[in-house]
Parts: sequence; C-alpha cells; structure tokens
Amino acid sequence: MFLARAKMLEINRRYLGHNSDTDVITFQHDAPRGLPAEGLPLGDICVSAWMVRRQARELGHSPCLEAAILATHGALHLLGHDDSKPRAKARMFKIQDRIVASLRV
Repeated sequence: MFLARAKMLEINRRYLGHNSDTDVITFQHDAPRGLPAEGLPLGDICVSAWMVRRQARELGHSPCLEAAILATHGALHLLGHDDSKPRAKARMFKIQDRIVASLRV
C-alpha cells in the first residue's frame, strides 16, 4: 500500500521506534495456529508515496520506477532477505535489480 508521509512517520515511530522518514516498511504475517501458510499473504508492504517522489527526483528516474523498486524491496524482505549486513545487502540488491529490470518499467 502507498501511504502519505505522515502515516509512514506514524507507523515508523509506533512499530519500529524510529522518528524519521523511511521509504518502505514490511510487516510479516504469521499463519494462524494450526493452519498451513500455503496460499496466505506473506505480509504487508507499506511504501511512502512522498519518498517515492523524492527519491525518483534525486535519482533521476520516474516515480513509477521508484515505486517498483521499493515494492520489490519490500517483497524481498517478506521472502526472508535481509539488508542489515553488507554481503546480504549486496545479494539482496542484485536480486532486486534483476527483478525490477525484468518489469521493464
């Protein structure tokens, strides 16, 4: 989902304890107890519409491309990728770049 800057700030403060803007936040869903996770949503991806526009302008590409990048980044987090360490981040961004390139946005 695409959210306004104020809503993203609220979510970042409330759930992550960060008092700053961010571009994408993901929330992993757990399967209900006793039910298989197969076919259920993995989680939610919150993308800041304000950051999409800002980063697209800073990076010199379209907001559509930036939205695709951030949505892909969030989806990779839901699939278990982590970008907290340099090696894992490089691997995640390589996959992200391949996916976004295949979208031809």
